[in-house]
Amino acid sequence: MRSGYGHYVDQSFLNIQLNVASAKDAVEIVITNPGYPDPFSRGATVNSPPSRVAITPNPKTPETRTATLGVKREIVSGLALSVDGVYARGYNQYAWLDLNYPDPVTGARPNPALGRVIEYADYGHSWYSALLVGLEGRRGNGPSWSASYTWSKTLRDVEGFQFTAQDMRNLDAEKALANNHRSHQLIGNITYALPGGFQIGAVAQARSGLPWTVTTGTDNNRDTFTNPLVDRPDLAVPGGDPLDRATYNGTFTGRAGNLGRNTVIGPNFFRLDARVSKFIQLRSMRLEAFAEAFNLTNRPNFQSPGSGQLSSLRSATFGRPSAIVGNMRQVEIGFRFDF
Repeated sequence: MRSGYGHYVDQSFLNIQLNVASAKDAVEIVITNPGYPDPFSRGATVNSPPSRVAITPNPKTPETRTATLGVKREIVSGLALSVDGVYARGYNQYAWLDLNYPDPVTGARPNPALGRVIEYADYGHSWYSALLVGLEGRRGNGPSWSASYTWSKTLRDVEGFQFTAQDMRNLDAEKALANNHRSHQLIGNITYALPGGFQIGAVAQARSGLPWTVTTGTDNNRDTFTNPLVDRPDLAVPGGDPLDRATYNGTFTGRAGNLGRNTVIGPNFFRLDARVSKFIQLRSMRLEAFAEAFNLTNRPNFQSPGSGQLSSLRSATFGRPSAIVGNMRQVEIGFRFDF
C-alpha cells in the first residue's frame, strides 16, 4: 500500500508584471485608413477612451494540493495489479478581469472616461480526480508487458493568465471541463525476445478526445472582447447533435448564452508503434539491425476544433477538424554497433 500528500507553491509568473509594466508605458492610438510612411498623413483618429492595466492588490501565488492512495499486489506469479486514486486541487490561478465591464444591454461602462480596466487577478481554481489501474507481466522466458488505464476528470474555471470569461459578472459559469481534460487513456507496451536473436516490441496509445467550446462568431453581450471570441450560444435542442448548428441559437444580443464551456468532445486518438530487431554477436561487439514503424496502422488523428474559427457557428467549417495530430505512418531502418 502507498499514499502521499503534497502541497506545491508555484514560482512568480513574471510575464504578468512585464505585461503590466509595458502597458503602463504605452498609449494606444487607433487610426482608420492610415497613410504610409506617416500614418497621420490621411485617415481619421478614433477617439476612444484610454484603457488601463493593473495587478490585483497583494496577489497570491498559485498553489496545488495533491493526495494519492493506492495498492499494488502480485495476483499470480509474474502478474501484478496496481490501483491508485489521485486528487489534486489548485488555488490562486491567474486570469484577468475587466473592472470597467460594460452593461450588456446599453454597452455603457461604469466609468465612461475609461475603456477597459484590465486587472490581472488570482481568482482561478482547478480540480483533478483520477483512477489509475495498471497490469504488469514479467516471466522468465516469455514477454514482458504492461498496461495502464487512467479514468480522470479535470475541471477549471480559468485557462491561463489571459483567460477571458464570457460574462465577467458571472464567473461561476466558467467552471467546466479543462482544455486538457481526457476522460480515458489506455497505454500498453510489450517486449518479447525470440529465438535466433530476434526481438519485437510495440507501444499502443488510445485516448479520448479533448473538449472544445462552441462560440457564436459575434460579440452578443457587447463586452468588446472579440479576440478570442468567447461568447457562447444558447442550447436550443438539449441532447442534440453537438456538430449540428440547429442544436444552438446564437441570434441574440445584450446577454450571454446559457451553453457551458467545453461541452463538445473532440476526436479520439490512437497510435501503434512497433519495432523488430535482430542481434548478432561479433566477439566483443554486438550488431543490431532493426526496423521500426511509427503509427503503424496509418490512422489519421484529427485535431480538436479548439476555440478558434472552427468553433464558430458562423464558420462554413464549423466543428470540422482541419489538422492532423502527429504524423502518418513512418518507417525507419537502421543499424547499431555496441562495443
